[in-house]
Amino acid sequence: MLSARHTAVLLQLLHLVWSVTDGSSSSGTPPAPLVPARPPRTKNGPRRAEQVELLKLVKPGAMNLSCVLDDFLGATPDTIRVSWERDGVEIAQSEVTVQRADGRYSLRKEFFIERPGNYSCIFRNDTQEVTKAFLVTAPAMKEVRDKPVVGYVRDSVVLTCKIHPAPPAWQWYKVNGSEKDAVNTTAEPPRYKVTDKGEEVALTVMNLTEEDSGSYLCVALYLIAPAEGAVHLRVITFVEPLKPFLAIMTEVLLLVSLIVACELRGRTRAAQATATAGPENGRNVSGGEKAWPEESNGVEEAATRQRKA
Repeated sequence: MLSARHTAVLLQLLHLVWSVTDGSSSSGTPPAPLVPARPPRTKNGPRRAEQVELLKLVKPGAMNLSCVLDDFLGATPDTIRVSWERDGVEIAQSEVTVQRADGRYSLRKEFFIERPGNYSCIFRNDTQEVTKAFLVTAPAMKEVRDKPVVGYVRDSVVLTCKIHPAPPAWQWYKVNGSEKDAVNTTAEPPRYKVTDKGEEVALTVMNLTEEDSGSYLCVALYLIAPAEGAVHLRVITFVEPLKPFLAIMTEVLLLVSLIVACELRGRTRAAQATATAGPENGRNVSGGEKAWPEESNGVEEAATRQRKA
């Protein structure tokens, strides 16, 4: 039986091992959001970004962009020059002079947008500039997963992506290093199945092997630009989840063995100490017993001499 002190130590060690094992996990890193570039310095001086507006398109088409400015860096001149840029390059012959009306400067222009980009209107005088930026992008994937999907060897797993609105078509790719290979759903024997639900697509990978681990890309094929989402798959064997518990059991058995060995060693030393001390105590007792008759004989001899006298 273990003593109470050893039992408490064992329980503390088990709690520490379990906490470390339970806290270990893997995770993925979501992609960085698309942000407009920092406005550059121009010949007119520093440029200040007044506003940034995000616009989403699913196909090329006409779009009206409107810029409104209440005041120009605290000043309210009667007129101000305004021009347009696309991806940091000024659009030729786009500069106009805008009159201040109803307490503001207002400008509206229609663009036919064929691809994502950064459109900006620039209010300027001879020394300074103020911009309003429009970031035109395709829709982005929803519910980005930051942890891998776990599947087991010879089992099946389903990978999903969601986006709004529904794209005209979907495509799946398997990432191999710096390249990506299109998932072949017509190969024999069939190992992949794609289920298109409009705003959601599912890829079923059947008869998993460890080589199926890695990153998969779901691509929403919008007409203006494709939108990508990444799903990470990790394929393991059925023994893999048992490894932490086997490690814990090994450490527990080791700790119990050490405690039992310490207990047995302590008992052996106590038994040896008792066996060594036993004969010495016996000799002392027997010597004491022999001393008592000698003393009593001396008393009797003294009493006999007194009677003779």
